[in-house]
Amino acid sequence: QNLKQEIEFKVEKYSTYKFTVPYNQVANKGSGKITNKSIHIVSEGDINVFALNYKTQTADATLIYPVDALGKEYMSVAYLSHSDQPTEILVIATEDGTMVDFDNMGTMFESEYEDAHVELSKGQSFQLQYSSDHTGTVIKSNKPIAVFSGSECTFVPSGYSACAMTPVSATASTNKRSAWRCSRSRSPAFSAPSRPKPPPTTGRPDAPRGTPSA
Repeated sequence: QNLKQEIEFKVEKYSTYKFTVPYNQVANKGSGKITNKSIHIVSEGDINVFALNYKTQTADATLIYPVDALGKEYMSVAYLSHSDQPTEILVIATEDGTMVDFDNMGTMFESEYEDAHVELSKGQSFQLQYSSDHTGTVIKSNKPIAVFSGSECTFVPSGYSACAMTPVSATASTNKRSAWRCSRSRSPAFSAPSRPKPPPTTGRPDAPRGTPSA
C-alpha cells in the first residue's frame, strides 16, 4: 500500500523471484505512529515468502506467514538493546476495524503509550519502541494481525560487537498464539524449506514429468 502500485509477475516451478523495496519507503521509524507501510502479496498457487533486510555488515531475515495462519494474541520476544538503540514491536492489520491492545512489560520511549490501544485499517502498521527489553509484552486484537518484535541493535552475549550474536539453532513453533513465529531474528542461522523432489517419470524418456500445478 505504501508503494501505491500493483506489480504482477510469474514465478516458475522450483524457481525464485526477488523483489527489492526501497528502504525509505517501507521502513517504520519512531514510536506510536500509524503508517501505511505494508506490502500485500497474493498468489494463485502455494508459495514461500522470505523477507531480508540487508545493510553492510548486518542483516535480518524472517519467514512471512499467510494471513490465514495469523492470530489475535501474541507474546513478544526481544533482548536488551545496545546503547540508545531501542527494542521494538510492530503490528500490521489484515482487516479494517482492527483494535489492538498492548500490555507492556518494557519501558516505553513515550510514556503516553505505556498501555497502548490503537485502531488500524487493513494494511496499516503501528510500531512501539522501548528503552528496555520488552519480552513478555502481550499483544491482543479483535482480528488477525501480523506481529514482529526485536531490537535495532543488540550484543549477544554482552560484549559481542557489531549488533551481532553467537550462532544458535533456529526456533520454530506451531502455536498460533506464539510471537516466536513472527519475531525478527538476529541469528545468522535460519531454516529454509527443503526443495521438493520432482515426480517420477512414466518410464518413457520423452514423457512429461508430472502435471503442472495451477
